[in-house]
Amino acid sequence: MAVARSGNIELEVKLQEVLAAAEEKDHQSQKQSVYGHQQHEEMEQTIRHHRVGVVGGDVVDDDTLYPWMASLQYKSYSAQGSRHNVHKHFCGGTLIRENVVMTAAHCVSWMKRSHTKHVRVVLGTHDLTDTSATMQILKVKRIWVHEFWDETDRFRNDIALLRLKRNVTLDNTVMLASLPTSAEMLPDTTTCYLTGWGATKAGGDTSDKLMQAHLPVIANDICIKPNWRGKPIYLSQICAGGTGYKSGCQGDSGGPLNCMVNNIYIVHGINSFGPIGCNVAKKPNVFTRVSYFIGWIQENLNNIPV
Repeated sequence: MAVARSGNIELEVKLQEVLAAAEEKDHQSQKQSVYGHQQHEEMEQTIRHHRVGVVGGDVVDDDTLYPWMASLQYKSYSAQGSRHNVHKHFCGGTLIRENVVMTAAHCVSWMKRSHTKHVRVVLGTHDLTDTSATMQILKVKRIWVHEFWDETDRFRNDIALLRLKRNVTLDNTVMLASLPTSAEMLPDTTTCYLTGWGATKAGGDTSDKLMQAHLPVIANDICIKPNWRGKPIYLSQICAGGTGYKSGCQGDSGGPLNCMVNNIYIVHGINSFGPIGCNVAKKPNVFTRVSYFIGWIQENLNNIPV
């Protein structure tokens, strides 16, 4: 058991570093090393700080809304000992097949195969403290990261697929997401909602209940202007938000950008990264554009190693 606990501490430390990196910053700046030098209680506090957050959002009370929303969780050991372990949310995801969840590459790309035994996926509830019959808990079998994922190049190709060990049971609280057609582009100001769990302000407390925030799409040619984001992005990315009162926040990673198209929600984005300070006017969140990767998704759905 001591070995298992050591493995989880390593996992927690790495999660801290990876999720913090999703808050936009200079990738050339030196990261502080925490391996072997940070007390367990400090690690727990830092991980809580970097978990999914939606600033200025509203609680989603109805479990039948966004039924494709998944919580990726890792097993954490409390200071009281290994017998008092709990699972903690670290990233969001989207159910796209009965046994496949789509998320951000930066959430999982660093994981070793041995780490998957400490990770689980939760669906069917928007309250992570709820243990009702609608909650479905599944283990991860394989992780498939985009082969050209590059953290150092503006989080390019920030997409990954998780194959689950068994199929989910589809019902009114667990459904497959609708994805866009290949190369589909959203018009400027399209109504979209980011969904996720966690902090409701930068450095604030987390929430066990799913939150949603309205983030209008910002056209790429506007997003890159000096008075907006002021930095280039790829065609494979979407800008959304920048209102100054609603946004994603530190570690709000992997969750879907749900956009209303023809009166149904289509998952057009995977939350990738955002500005330092989270909720900054004219500094929108940046999402992986799902329509750009439809071919990659379809090609790999049946080819993830078993």
